[in-house]
Amino acid sequence: MAPVDSLPVLPLEGRLPKLIAFDLDYTLWDFWVDTHVTPPLKRRNVSDVNLIYDKHGERISFYSEVPSILLQLHKSRIHISAASRTSAPRAARQALTELLVPGQLNSVVDDPAYRAPKAGESQLISSIKLFGTFRPWREVVGVEGKLGVRLYALLKVFEPLAFLGGADTIEIYPGSKTAHFKAIHEKTGIPYNEMVFYDDESRNREVTKLGVTFVLVQNGMTKKLLESGIESWRKKAP
Repeated sequence: MAPVDSLPVLPLEGRLPKLIAFDLDYTLWDFWVDTHVTPPLKRRNVSDVNLIYDKHGERISFYSEVPSILLQLHKSRIHISAASRTSAPRAARQALTELLVPGQLNSVVDDPAYRAPKAGESQLISSIKLFGTFRPWREVVGVEGKLGVRLYALLKVFEPLAFLGGADTIEIYPGSKTAHFKAIHEKTGIPYNEMVFYDDESRNREVTKLGVTFVLVQNGMTKKLLESGIESWRKKAP
């Protein structure tokens, strides 16, 4: 198991942006996915937390506070996006899929059939499932009681995007980050001034021209940086 912040994860308080996006390399993890690792990227054990290995056995993990940051944003009903210019999108998605973080998805907890895990039961989530905000079942179907439960169960099967609350906004491809954010805006309909972007390269500050709040990441994502970025957004928010 790689280092993981073990403090309880609680929803954020106060006024919050509707969407927070992250670069990947040297923002969520400490490597360039198109240079420093060799696919396939996999867990060695089903219970490995925040730890995978590349083809040559190199250990790969998020920065230690990233798992709890992602879960906290998810619990706060904030849409999480990724905006990366790496030339290895498949490997990046593989890393996000394989890296497990401790916790429960809102969609699971909100499900009427949800059974709280017993002591000792695994509570692990593929980190890629945290990108996007899951909506409460009552909000999705708009119907209470047994009929609402049945409609919800059908919706999960036939309308997965409605269940997820939006399309995939993991934008991973070379090019200007303004293109990434235009795609995110088009898919979500969320205004640029309701977005905050954390990135380790100053050149990507160009997204501020769209109205996005930019936060420079110098030593990997931390909770302190998350909070200071949200505070910067609050000062500009309409």
